[in-house]
Amino acid sequence: MHGWFLFVPLMYELLLYDSPLLPYDGLDSVLLGLLADVSMLDSLSRYYMNSYNTMRLLD
Repeated sequence: MHGWFLFVPLMYELLLYDSPLLPYDGLDSVLLGLLADVSMLDSLSRYYMNSYNTMRLLD
């Protein structure tokens, strides 16, 4: 279930880059893409730290 949330920022970034409906020019879309990447990295690191701590507790 947790894995689904990791893909949300990536999907958001892809929608921003591909959608002709949004009036973003180059710089805005790059900045929003960077923001999405940072939030995805943050989600990934939290996810891995949580699973690592869980495994450590089980040992």
